[in-house]
Amino acid sequence: MKRFLIFAGAMVIAPIAMADCQEQLKSLSHQLYGKRAVDDDNLNVCKVWPYSPDKTIMVMLVNQPEERDRDVYDYDVDVVVTDTQSGRILARSYHPHAITNDAIALSHVTIDTARYQLTPKLRAFGVRFNSHGSSRVNPIYYSNLNLYVLKDRALPLMVNQLTVEDFGAEWDGDCAGYSDKTTRTLSISKTSTSGFADLSVHEVSTHTESAKRNNDCEDTAVSKTQANYTLHFNGINYSVDKKQRLFDESQF
Repeated sequence: MKRFLIFAGAMVIAPIAMADCQEQLKSLSHQLYGKRAVDDDNLNVCKVWPYSPDKTIMVMLVNQPEERDRDVYDYDVDVVVTDTQSGRILARSYHPHAITNDAIALSHVTIDTARYQLTPKLRAFGVRFNSHGSSRVNPIYYSNLNLYVLKDRALPLMVNQLTVEDFGAEWDGDCAGYSDKTTRTLSISKTSTSGFADLSVHEVSTHTESAKRNNDCEDTAVSKTQANYTLHFNGINYSVDKKQRLFDESQF
């Protein structure tokens, strides 16, 4: 009966917090950063953590006021875990000048609460930073994943900017052209290193060409390759190889 009451209580907290978390997020962002706060629901996001509903995950983007009117400018990124009911900050990880916007700009941020169980007591959550290019004939899209754990009132970054989706294309604006797409899926391995589960990465890359045939535009998958990698805990975090990171100059 005691276990049932605890579970029922958690179920009551979560719906209330989901309704309030966006307002809590806006309030906290302006409290911390004032005019530097970014008012964009696609970039400032929050989610009650299903694994631990008494906690809410928040991601806040922070403007650089001296750069905002330039063609190239940076965002600071603040990843925060708060108490769901009170909004009190429990832990945070702050990354200055982490995101650069130029011809390729950050379009939206999502919180990933898949079951990233790194140790019996530590479950990670993810933050995905999704960016798009501005060119119509050379479209670009990519998504980079960070993983964090809540440990001793801190949020250590465990996986830094693993590119989980990368799409690029070149075409004539009508039909003829090609595209390359790579997706990576992260899963928990049965093996471990230094007490932390190894992370398995399954990669699929596809090259597609487009051409007009009988007045119809047809896409043909010319090649498809697959590969598997393993990320090992190095005592501090999981090292991400340059081949698995679209931009190695990451500031996270």
